[in-house]
Amino acid sequence: MAGKHSEEGADFLTSQEMQEWLSQEVKDSAKAHELRVKEATAFVTAFANAEISPEEAMRRRLAYDQRWGDALFGATAAKGVSDEAILSSIDAAREQSLNASWTNKPSRKINREDAPRGR
Repeated sequence: MAGKHSEEGADFLTSQEMQEWLSQEVKDSAKAHELRVKEATAFVTAFANAEISPEEAMRRRLAYDQRWGDALFGATAAKGVSDEAILSSIDAAREQSLNASWTNKPSRKINREDAPRGR
């Protein structure tokens, strides 16, 4: 995207580009919500109707969690929890997750022989 440049040379999005980003973000969020609810409803309903075993319900729940993660990463929308508290919890969980991912990286160098080979 071609944006405007500041005096320091940093590239910024134009107003139109920000509006386009927002439009796509809203569409993507709505689609994610739709797919999450559809998937969760399907296996919970199947379990409630005795169409799948408890083991299969748990397998699907674990697959769901692996695919989607928490709806509110590191937070919950429990009654009485403010938006500010939810956002603070999300920020803290993301920071902790990022820090953990960087500190758990192996420190060895990758040799050319170790690099994945194209087909």
